Amino acid sequence: GLEFRCPVYHPFNPLLACRLGTRAAAGDQQHTVIGCLWEHGWQRGGDLGDPNALRQALSDAGLNASELIERASSPEAKQELRRNSEEALERGVFGVPTMFLGESMYWGFDQLDLVDAELSGEPPLRMEELVERLPKGASASR
Repeated sequence: GLEFRCPVYHPFNPLLACRLGTRAAAGDQQHTVIGCLWEHGWQRGGDLGDPNALRQALSDAGLNASELIERASSPEAKQELRRNSEEALERGVFGVPTMFLGESMYWGFDQLDLVDAELSGEPPLRMEELVERLPKGASASR
């Protein structure tokens, strides 16, 4: 039920936004910062690659943007992002969104139903059920 808009520019340089989302930069406000960045870029269609736009979005959310951006430039935030990226590659991540539940990897928005089913304890879907959920192609009358 969330509104979805792509960022105004895509592709964009995500480095600062990614660093802002690290524990080293955001600390105890990590979930709030990530939520703010998500809303700015993927719900409002804002610019996730422009430091000034990120600063404004953080400020608008009531966060101390200057402090967060300073910490995002720290060696600790840079190293944390490197470690997270290396771990993702080791686990086989090749794109976003990628979600892990235990060792099971789900990739793509079309997998959210499967993630929801696993989280709610529903039995896994059989292949026939997955095929039934796929969009049907157009057919012509003869």
